Amino acid sequence: MKTVKSFGIYFNVRLEKEKDGKAPVYMCITVEGKKTWVALQQKITLCFSNHFLSN
Repeated sequence: MKTVKSFGIYFNVRLEKEKDGKAPVYMCITVEGKKTWVALQQKITLCFSNHFLSN
């Protein structure tokens, strides 16, 4: 019998929490279908126009 384990990590920028042109970065860790979000305590500078947010 074959056993399958799943594991994944992805990063997300929370645009709805943007302030002064900077947005926080979060990491999501998924193990066997269970997700946990971690705030990385880092912010990135947004460098695109509001045109992308309105679509």
